[in-house]
Amino acid sequence: MVAEMINAITSAFTTLFTTLASGIVDGFNTLVVNSEGKLTEFATWGLAFIGIGLVFTVLRFILSKIGR
Repeated sequence: MVAEMINAITSAFTTLFTTLASGIVDGFNTLVVNSEGKLTEFATWGLAFIGIGLVFTVLRFILSKIGR
């Protein structure tokens, strides 16, 4: 009786987390990868802005060290 309840609860959590993970992966693939396996325009712009932000951060860090 107790083993059946534990199996039911475990099965429910496993199904819940599997469904959530599948939804997250599907959403990511929709935003980032197109049907041909290439990056979408959204992903390309995102990577470009991340790169620009990284460059500004590094330059700011370097300039703050030089200014001391």
